[in-house]
Amino acid sequence: MMRVTNAMIYNNAVFNLELQTQSLLDVNNQVSSGKRVNSPADDPVAIGQILNLQASNGAMTKYAALGRQANASLSMADGALSSLSSLVVSAQSLMVQAASSATNNPSSLAAAAQTVDNMIGQAIQVGNAKIGDQYIFGGTATSAPPINQNGLFTGNATEINIDINAGASIQSNIFGSDFLAANLNPALDAGAANPTPLSALRGGAGIGATPAQFTITDRAGAATAVNVAAGGDLNAVISAINGGAANVTASVSKDGRSIKIVDNNGTNASGPLTITDVVGTAAAGLGIAGSRNAASFSGDSLNPAVTADTALGDLLGGAGLTPGNITVANGNASNTVSFAGAKTVGDLINAINASPGLNATAAINPVGNALVITSNTPATIAYATDIGTGTTAELLGIGGGRNLITTLQKFSAAMKADDQAALRGMMPNIQSALNAVSFSRGVVGGRINQITSTATQLTNYQAANSVQLSNVQDADMAKVLTQLAQLQLSYQATSQVTAKLLQPGLMSYL
Repeated sequence: MMRVTNAMIYNNAVFNLELQTQSLLDVNNQVSSGKRVNSPADDPVAIGQILNLQASNGAMTKYAALGRQANASLSMADGALSSLSSLVVSAQSLMVQAASSATNNPSSLAAAAQTVDNMIGQAIQVGNAKIGDQYIFGGTATSAPPINQNGLFTGNATEINIDINAGASIQSNIFGSDFLAANLNPALDAGAANPTPLSALRGGAGIGATPAQFTITDRAGAATAVNVAAGGDLNAVISAINGGAANVTASVSKDGRSIKIVDNNGTNASGPLTITDVVGTAAAGLGIAGSRNAASFSGDSLNPAVTADTALGDLLGGAGLTPGNITVANGNASNTVSFAGAKTVGDLINAINASPGLNATAAINPVGNALVITSNTPATIAYATDIGTGTTAELLGIGGGRNLITTLQKFSAAMKADDQAALRGMMPNIQSALNAVSFSRGVVGGRINQITSTATQLTNYQAANSVQLSNVQDADMAKVLTQLAQLQLSYQATSQVTAKLLQPGLMSYL
């Protein structure tokens, strides 16, 4: 028979007291926190569920905040488009009066023209709407007004997409070029046939002084010196990069806006991919200068300007333009212009300028993103309209639709010149401009509805998650308080019994 010593009794008593003390601490934690699970040790299975539910709620909170951000931008755009719609309706009414009233005289037409000029100023102001210090109609060019003082679009066509739920994003911006002033938005072209001139990059500002030189060093340390010739083009630069010692491949990025560089050394190379200007600033101008710890990257958006050699297939972000016939009029002359066989923007310009009897000149506009057509005499106003359901004149920047400001400018000029033929002939352009504003507002409204619907879903999901989280994590307070009372009684009883067993006086010192 084993002998029970005083030490064994003492150790057993202490063990039981410690066990009950820990139980009291655990239950007290549940009472004070209101949670059943306060650490992984409390319930290893439940803690995984809790972490997943908390992460899910955190993600939904983030998506809800992003949705509110997108909604603010789109709501601002909707308000701007609403005011613009009212403006176009008023302009349309003025145009009808100016073209149909037999009592019009130079004085009344001049007064009406002044009203239209004020409308042009209002339209430019709407196009330059912003939230805080961010312009909302210029694509990603949010720090500068997208509509210049001449009413031309100077932004870009880069979308700002915001995640509003897992796997769901929405475009939070709309372009001023969709309803105020056209943008042909050419993609970069590195092909041999119609390569983008370096002078056309960055909206026609170019890449800095040439000739120039930069080096590209791959992640394994091999380097290529790239010489950039004066009057060079994108094909020559990319060919020089790809033909050098550095094991890299340069190409136009998928979106057609930047140069993409890929290091082909694989995982064995660990150094940086470095591009450094040696003479001039060509690499910086091309948007690829710098040192990166990455195997590939796409540089800055280069926003090329339209040139006479720009291929029609490069326009509209690379989607291409297939031109249809348009009507060009000036004074009493009106011709149908065919663009059959046209391959470049220069071909389109030549076709318009070769049209007999128009006495008008087509050219690329001053900011290099659309065409402009001008009468060679101040007595008449040259303009273009689309035929049927065509949109060629609109897309080129010389028709109605998305060219509201140009339409208003020609409308004002026609009243000042008392060019009744132009006032009557441009009626379809003001109507299509109103249609473009209405369409853009419909697009914005659809996106706002999607954000609102998604926000409601997120709220419902978060509520369901919170209920589930409470079920898994929260303590049943009635049960826990009862358990606490029972443990306290048990602890007191154990303490009293132990004190009697361990006399004389051991418990007095605990």
